Amino acid sequence: MHLVEPDDSLCPWRDDVLARLLGEATVRAADAVEAHVASCAECQRLRAEFTAVAAALRAVPAAPAPDLVEAVLAQTVNARPPLRWLPLAAAAALALLAGGLLWRIAGRTSPAVATLEPEAAGEVRVEPATRVAQDGAVPRAAEDDMLQRAVAWLASAQSPQGSWAASTWGAQSNYTVGVSALATLALLSESPGEGAVAALAAVQRAVPYLLSQQRADGLFGPAVTGSLYNHALATLALLEAEATGGVAVPADRRQAALDLLARAQHAEGGWTYLRAPNGRANSSLTVWALLALTRAEELDRRAADGAVARGLAWLERTIDAEGRAGYRAAGDHPRGPESLTAAAAVCLLGRPAPDRSRLGRVLAQVLDDVARADGAPDFYRTFFQATALRGAGLGDSTELAQLEEQLALLQERGGGAAGSWAATDQWARAGGR
Repeated sequence: MHLVEPDDSLCPWRDDVLARLLGEATVRAADAVEAHVASCAECQRLRAEFTAVAAALRAVPAAPAPDLVEAVLAQTVNARPPLRWLPLAAAAALALLAGGLLWRIAGRTSPAVATLEPEAAGEVRVEPATRVAQDGAVPRAAEDDMLQRAVAWLASAQSPQGSWAASTWGAQSNYTVGVSALATLALLSESPGEGAVAALAAVQRAVPYLLSQQRADGLFGPAVTGSLYNHALATLALLEAEATGGVAVPADRRQAALDLLARAQHAEGGWTYLRAPNGRANSSLTVWALLALTRAEELDRRAADGAVARGLAWLERTIDAEGRAGYRAAGDHPRGPESLTAAAAVCLLGRPAPDRSRLGRVLAQVLDDVARADGAPDFYRTFFQATALRGAGLGDSTELAQLEEQLALLQERGGGAAGSWAATDQWARAGGR
C-alpha cells in the first residue's frame, strides 16, 4: 500500500494571513490579504483565534525569576559527554513543525561543544535523579522500551518514497521535508541494538528523498513562508547522515545548501523568512540555521566565514537580564519564552568561549521553566529543554527525569499508533503526529 499525500486542504492564503498577524511582509499585497480575510471564513477564524491567544498572553503578569546562576554553574559537570539527538524527544517532535507560526525547534549540539569550567573541582555537584518507578522517574529498561517503540513506529510510518508525509498524520504537506528531516535525525541517534538495523534502513531511504526535494538554487522543499525551516532541517539531517550514518551525500548538493543558508543571513546577524527578506530576524529561524552551520563547521564542511559567530552574537542580544530569549529582541515573547530560551541554551552551549554569566542565567531559566510546567504537552518546548539539560551535563537531573516521565505517560501503547505521540499540543496542526 502506497501512502499518497493528499492536496493541502488549508486555505492557500494562510501563509500570507499568518505573516500579517506576525508583522512580517507578505507575498501578496497587504490590502489584498485583508480583502481575502473579509470573505474567507477559515481565515477569519484563524485571525480571531490568534487575536484571542495574543490577548490572553499579554494579560499574564510577568513574574520575576529567582537568581539561580551560581546554583546552575555549580551543577555543571567538568567534562560533558557528547550530545546526541534524543530519539524520544525527536520522535515526539514530529508534532512541532509549524509553517507560519513563530518558532519550531528540534536541535542537536555537537560532540565538540565547549565545556563550562567550574571555578574549582569542588563546585561540581550534580544531584542524580533516583531512577526508580516509585519516585516518579523512568527506569532505564522502561526508557529503552519507549525508544524501541518510537523507532519501530517511525520506521513503519515512512512512505515508500522515503518521506514521512506530514498530511498523512494530520498536518501541512508543505512541511513534509522538515518533518522527514526530523524523523531522519531521530533515527540517526538510535544506538546499536534491536532497532538499529531498521533505523539505518529508514535513513538510507530518507536521504534520496531529501535530495530529490532540493531545488536548483539549493533550497530544500517548496518556496513557502516557512521554507527556511524545511531547508535548515534537511541540511542538518544530510550532514548527520553522512557523518554518523555513513550515507553518501554529493558534495555539490551539500555545499549548495550551506551557501543558501549563508546568503539568507540577515545583515544584523540572525535569519528571517526567505519570502520576507526585509523583515526582522527572529530567534526561531536563527536557531535552526545556527545548528546546521555549526554542524558543518564541526565536520570541516565549508561554510560562510563568520556566519556562526555573527548569528550567535545576534542571538545573545535577544536574551534579557533574567536569561530569557526573545523572538525578535529581548523581552519579545509573543508565544512565551520557554521554548526559545531552551533553544538558545542549546546554541550557546556550542560557543567556543561562552559567557558563563549569561549562559548560567539561561540554564537557570530552563530549570525553572521545567519545574513550573503544568504538565500540558508541548513537544517543541520539551525537546529543546531536554537537549539543553543534557548539553549542560544535567543528564541525571531530577528535571530531565521529570520530562522523561511526562513523555512516557503520553506515548501511545496500543494499535497502529503504538510508539508515537498523539497530536495534542499547540503545534499539532502544523506537524501532525
